[in-house]
Amino acid sequence: MKAPRHINPIKVAAVPILLLLLLCSGCSCRYESLNVDGIRRDYLLHVPETLPPGVSVPLVLALHQFSDTPRGMRKMTGFDAIADREGFIVAYPRGAQRRWRSGITDDDRDIQFLDALLDALIEAYPIDADRVYAAGASAGAMMIQRFACHSDRLAAIAPVMGSLSASFADACQPAMPVPALVIHGIEDPVIPYEGGRAGGPHESYFLSAEETAAFWARAAACDATPTTDVEPLDEDVFLRRYIYGCPDNGEVRLYAVGGCGHSWPGHRSRYPGCIVGPSITTLNASEIIWDFFQRHGRSASEKNAFCPPTSTRANDGHIQ
Repeated sequence: MKAPRHINPIKVAAVPILLLLLLCSGCSCRYESLNVDGIRRDYLLHVPETLPPGVSVPLVLALHQFSDTPRGMRKMTGFDAIADREGFIVAYPRGAQRRWRSGITDDDRDIQFLDALLDALIEAYPIDADRVYAAGASAGAMMIQRFACHSDRLAAIAPVMGSLSASFADACQPAMPVPALVIHGIEDPVIPYEGGRAGGPHESYFLSAEETAAFWARAAACDATPTTDVEPLDEDVFLRRYIYGCPDNGEVRLYAVGGCGHSWPGHRSRYPGCIVGPSITTLNASEIIWDFFQRHGRSASEKNAFCPPTSTRANDGHIQ
C-alpha cells in the first residue's frame, strides 16, 4: 500500500499569497478601506504607475452591479488599461453585502461612503476635484444617479443598464446640472429599455431609458427633443444615439444599443443569456464613457446658473 504523501503546511499557506501576488504583479491595484461612521468600507484602487508629475489628474468611480465585486467591475470595464493610457485614477467601491442603497426609501450610508471616499482620495492623491466622474452598472448605475441627485461633486455620470425608478425621479433634485451619458441595451430583460416593472429589492417600476435621459436633460435645461441617428455595428447590432442640445458646457446623451441585453457593451457577460439577454463586443462602452467624461469638468458657472426641475413625469409615471 502506497504511503500517503506528506503535505507541507507552509507551502499550502503560501498558495493564496502567491496567487494574490500574481494577480497584482505588474499593476498598481490594491484593496484599501476607510471607516465611515464606525463601519469599514472597502474599495479597489488603480493608480497608474506613471502619472504626469506636478499635474492634478481625473478620478473615475466605477460602481459594480448587484451581487458583483470591485474586481468583477474592474474586469468587466477594462478601465485600468484606459487609465494607464490616458492618465487618470480609478476607484471601484464595494457595496455592502454586494448591493447599493439606491432606492428612494434607503438610508444615506452609501452616499456618505462615496463622499468619504472622495475626501480620502483627494487628500491622498493628486486628483483634480473638478474632474471627478462616476460610471455604474445596473444597481451601480442607479447608485451614481442617486449620488448625483445629492451631491455637486461629479463632473459627469455614465449609468449603464440602470434606469431611474419612477418614484426616485420624482424625489430627485440635482444639486447642479450634470452631464450624463445613458447607455442601455434595447433587449434588456432585467431593467427593460422601455421601462415598467422589473425585479429587485427596492423599486418595481422604472422609467424607460429614454425617460431617464430626458430627466437629466430637463435637469440641465437642455432641449426637450433630442436629435437621433443610427449606426449599424454588426448583423442585428446597432447604436441609436439620442443627443440633446444643452446650454453652456452641458451634455446629455442616450446610447441605445440594439442587440444588447443587460450587459456592459464590450464585455461578454458571465451571467446566462436566458437571464440577462445577449452580450455584444462590437461596441466598447468604457472607451465611449471616457471620451464623454474628458469633455467635462465642473465650473463655477455650472454650479451657480441652475434651477432644478419642479416636475419630471406625469401622473401615469411618464416624463412629460
